[in-house]
Amino acid sequence: MKDLKSNKIGSNNWSGLSVLSVSGRSFAIEKVKMAFNNQDFDIWRKGIMGVLHAGRRQVRAFIETSFFNNVILLSVFLNTIILASQNLVTSTSGTDLLSTFNLVFTIIFTVEMCLKLIALGPMGI
Repeated sequence: MKDLKSNKIGSNNWSGLSVLSVSGRSFAIEKVKMAFNNQDFDIWRKGIMGVLHAGRRQVRAFIETSFFNNVILLSVFLNTIILASQNLVTSTSGTDLLSTFNLVFTIIFTVEMCLKLIALGPMGI
C-alpha cells in the first residue's frame, strides 16, 4: 500500500503519459486517448439474441436517416392532398384511384410503424 501512495498510482487516474514519450507525438497520443475514451461500441449477446440486436441496430440506423424521414414526410403531405380531394371526385374511376392511393399510403404508414417498433421498441428506447 505504501508503494502505491509513493508512486501516486492510487491517488491519480493513470493516463499513460508517464510511460509514453511525448516528444513530437502529442497528436498521436491524443488520438489514442480519444479512441480509448470513445464509448461508441456495443457488446453483442451470443446466439439469436445477438443477431436480433444487430438487426435492430441496423433498422434504427435506417429510420434515423434523412431519406427515410423525407419519404415519410412526403407521404403524409400527399396523403393529406388525397384525403382532401376525396369528396371532390365523383366518377367511379376517380374514386377507385383514390381508394388505391389510400391503400398504398396505409401500407407505407404500417411499414413505418413496424420499422419504428422494431428499431426503437414499444417504449421508444
